[in-house]
Amino acid sequence: MRLFRVIHKSALSDPLRGHHAPGRFHGTAEQARDTSYTSPFPNTCIKEVADHLGGMRLRDQILVEVAVAVEPSLVVDLRQSVDASLEELTGDDLSVPQGIAHQLRKKGIQALIVPSARDPKGYNVVLFLENIERGCIEKIREEILE
Repeated sequence: MRLFRVIHKSALSDPLRGHHAPGRFHGTAEQARDTSYTSPFPNTCIKEVADHLGGMRLRDQILVEVAVAVEPSLVVDLRQSVDASLEELTGDDLSVPQGIAHQLRKKGIQALIVPSARDPKGYNVVLFLENIERGCIEKIREEILE
């Protein structure tokens, strides 16, 4: 699976590690380090990050492309979820997505496919890094955003 992630240039040494808590699919700083928000669509990544930056320019941000080998049986697609509505997965109340993610990561799930909260045409792949062998992740390229 080829995925993209937008990060600050200072995070290049470990481009998949998260640094913020709480997030939509993690609730603690510890979980943030093991949760990587990616998308197969570069524009979806850019829209997600631009929103978090509060409209600031994407200066000093880098688009990183990675290839991730994950077991299909350990990936859960929440876009057609019967457990949560689109509003619950993308809205301002983070308790539902955090709760779902907490339970699935404990079961060894490697990734969630989730609707993008910022790009109605895109979706994200949330990686639970503690459940993925590091050798299964390869950085392909990085590109500074202008």
